Amino acid sequence: MKDEGYSISLIAHPKVIQQSKGYKSYFSNIIEFDGDSKGKRLQKSIQLFKLLKGYDKVIFNTASSSKIIRNVVFLLNFKKTSCVGVIHDVSKLENSFTQKVISTKIKKYIALSNDLAAAAKVPNDIKLASFYPIFFPNHELKNVKKNKEEIWICIPGRIFFTRRDYRFLIEQLAKKTNLDSNIKFIILGNINTTDGIQFKNEIHDLNIQSYFMFFDGFIENDTYYNYLHSSDYILPLLNKNDKSYVNQKITGTFNLAYAYKKTMLNDEYYKVIPNLLAKSYFYTDDSFINVLNSLSDKEGKQYEEEKWTYEFQQQQYINFLNS
Repeated sequence: MKDEGYSISLIAHPKVIQQSKGYKSYFSNIIEFDGDSKGKRLQKSIQLFKLLKGYDKVIFNTASSSKIIRNVVFLLNFKKTSCVGVIHDVSKLENSFTQKVISTKIKKYIALSNDLAAAAKVPNDIKLASFYPIFFPNHELKNVKKNKEEIWICIPGRIFFTRRDYRFLIEQLAKKTNLDSNIKFIILGNINTTDGIQFKNEIHDLNIQSYFMFFDGFIENDTYYNYLHSSDYILPLLNKNDKSYVNQKITGTFNLAYAYKKTMLNDEYYKVIPNLLAKSYFYTDDSFINVLNSLSDKEGKQYEEEKWTYEFQQQQYINFLNS
């Protein structure tokens, strides 16, 4: 948006602003807003409404679920401010009462993949487009120590068993099959969660720690993105047969793969998602180890389509905002 001449303000929780420090140069104004205070929902709603009502256009990066957002958007019905919302779960457009209240003001939504936009059931008075938030500030590329024979498979994020199927990975590696010794799983997140410590202990109990790289603290952005850049594949490790990822929402891991032009490794259940079909190698419970062992003979998927370029995504985004 800045490249198109927009003056942009960021209004966000202090933690989000801290995490976004690499983007500060893109904003004309940065305002902290903490909506977490319990028992002050109406007060916080009015405070945010007063901040937003003077803007020509407001883009809600999460335009669902929050009762504060619901209240603010309802109040903005009485103002000329144009509103657009990013929708993280497109099923809410059809099924959520709160979303229907939000949609009294927001008539234009952005889904985070064209697959989701195509699958969504959208009310007649709503416009839905797609956008891929896959462009990041440039980070200095540093030499990450990696043997040229190694195949790095990155699993981004901190470990929580409810979010990814780490149990599947443990069970597969516990089979003691002849896994290529050059395979390295990069657990790209602070290992020090309850689940992370349990996972690491189980890996050591199985004596397979040579296949893993762990991080015992917060990973700075430059380090995080350097390890992503140096990885050969990304393993989302979604829970098997989770239909919500087929037609409702997207995991940020997909967009990291798209951003860094990485091939993914996905369960065959997710072949029905066109983007994944084009950019993944697939496995089953029975073939997982064989697929890993075949990676040394494979080349990564190419990202030659125009939709993965900054220019295409920028123009599509701006055109929708101005439509």
